[in-house]
Amino acid sequence: QWNARKPVIAAYRDRIDRPFRVLQRATGALDDVRTFSGPSVRVLATTEAALREADALLRHAVAPDEARAAHAVALSAVQLATNAVRLRREAIDTADMQRARDASAAAAGALMMSARAKVDMDRALKPPTLP
Repeated sequence: QWNARKPVIAAYRDRIDRPFRVLQRATGALDDVRTFSGPSVRVLATTEAALREADALLRHAVAPDEARAAHAVALSAVQLATNAVRLRREAIDTADMQRARDASAAAAGALMMSARAKVDMDRALKPPTLP
């Protein structure tokens, strides 16, 4: 069965490669948001634009049955990361410490969900092993 589904799974993996790379590249900025140590407004803007693109790519990728749950986690991670970056930018613009705290919490959640999505996706898309 796995061999019969291999082309579908390979095509899906190709479609989600870019959003996962975007999440990986956003890790540094999200960690800075989480720890209240940055990043710069320019980095926030670039990261937010990349995350919005990743969100659109994930929304248009149809997950095979094997990866539906992992796909949902990845989409949630991207959305949470986007919110964290947006909230941090707003916190800087308005000097609002509560928004900075909200951004930090969202960034922590996004980092956790991103790591979980990667593990779940790798598990969902690899061939089964015999016991």
